[in-house]
Amino acid sequence: MLYLCTGILAFFLYYIYDLNSVCFHTRFFKSFFTIGSLLLAVSTVKLIWRAAKSSLFSEFSIVSLCLAFIFLALLIYTLFFALPFKKTYGQSDSLPSVVHTTGMYAICRHPGVLWLSGFYFCTALSFQSLLLWAAALIFSLLDIIYVILQDYYIFPKQFEGYAQYKDLAPFLLPNSKSLQRAAKTWRIGDTYHEI
Repeated sequence: MLYLCTGILAFFLYYIYDLNSVCFHTRFFKSFFTIGSLLLAVSTVKLIWRAAKSSLFSEFSIVSLCLAFIFLALLIYTLFFALPFKKTYGQSDSLPSVVHTTGMYAICRHPGVLWLSGFYFCTALSFQSLLLWAAALIFSLLDIIYVILQDYYIFPKQFEGYAQYKDLAPFLLPNSKSLQRAAKTWRIGDTYHEI
């Protein structure tokens, strides 16, 4: 239960980090994204470790665990490689920034939610742990609340052109048009390329 609470705390640190970027501009809160990410990672590893001790693996468990790793790779790519890292997570107070509308962020405005939820639900499916199922549900709901806060309050203040981006890309669920647009543009290094 401690590690579930640690994961929940991580999301509240994310909320404060984002609110700080447009409201408070306090140096103290700038590390909250990193601290939250570390807390969520430790929480996740501990929850999985605990579940793995009492789980029996089957072929189905292995398939769902492989899917979980694919979702985790997509999440890491989306958050840390699909965007210019220093501009996104740097210590700069220069607002507003330019919104990224290509590649992964053409799929939908918050693709990380899809990958985070996919990771936790596939992990829970693999280990069949009640605590992991609770984490999957709670962390996914907290992530949805987080992106609602970002979409309606934080990002319109933080990014130039966010209103136009909302017209261009769906909120969470991709559609055929957004998938085609994502396939045509993909980020390689620090530039975007038409494919």
